[in-house]
Amino acid sequence: MNNALLIRNPRAARVRGSTPLAVETIELNESFSVDTCAGRDLVIVEGGDGTLQRILTTLLAFGSSDALPPLAVLPAGTTNMNCAEFNRSRDYDNAVASLRQILAGGAFDIRHKSVVRVDEGARTLFGFCFCLGAVVDAVRQFASARTRRPLFDSLAIAGVFAKALLRTHTALRIHLEAEAIDTFAMVATTLDRLLYGMTPFQPGRRATGLHTTWIEGNAPGLWRKLPSFFRGDPALFATDGFRSFDVERLQLRFDGPFVIDGEMFANPEGGVCVSMSPPVRFIVI
Repeated sequence: MNNALLIRNPRAARVRGSTPLAVETIELNESFSVDTCAGRDLVIVEGGDGTLQRILTTLLAFGSSDALPPLAVLPAGTTNMNCAEFNRSRDYDNAVASLRQILAGGAFDIRHKSVVRVDEGARTLFGFCFCLGAVVDAVRQFASARTRRPLFDSLAIAGVFAKALLRTHTALRIHLEAEAIDTFAMVATTLDRLLYGMTPFQPGRRATGLHTTWIEGNAPGLWRKLPSFFRGDPALFATDGFRSFDVERLQLRFDGPFVIDGEMFANPEGGVCVSMSPPVRFIVI
């Protein structure tokens, strides 16, 4: 590949020192646009989940997924949840070594993956994981606890999620087209695995690729049932307080912000439509 582009997020937790690859390199800033990536053989994203979310939003909001170059992800953020879908490991050095072989003409695999599309008023956002409820509270708390040191940030993430789980009595009322659900936490994602390898979803009768998981307010025995929840035990989702099903789209109304890939967004319109994009090409490294 002779026309690759590396986009570095200078604010990502693990972006350090000089450029790791001998390719044209730019920093992610306010002037980044879809034209920046036009005609490229490959676009390499060096950053975390939020970096990839911003780049996907820019590229997909103003261009067709068919016209986009394939993407590769260098895990340089705090959690790097998304790269687990496309990388053989979450290790930064291994990813760099794999990309060097590909750039030198080595063989590679491409995975086609749809991403979550969120339409909110006049704004359209793209990412892999849309969240409401306790996840929003945890992201808000982590923003003030973040240190930009990977080990300490990993401990901080575990701490804020544990603290959020202590408030199981707190519920956000989410209005769907046919019902309202008092919700402790809700996730919609096209990923096969979430943070720490969790797979808390069941496709139900029809698998679409857009997985949703709901923990209702005052779900009984939440702490005791967490292991079953994390591995997506079908028996759990047959009990009160826990739901999981695949959808093609969700029309939601709720008060307050939402989170996509660890980034918080205001919701002034009070409602969003969650669906899927056409498949995007990712190089497996």
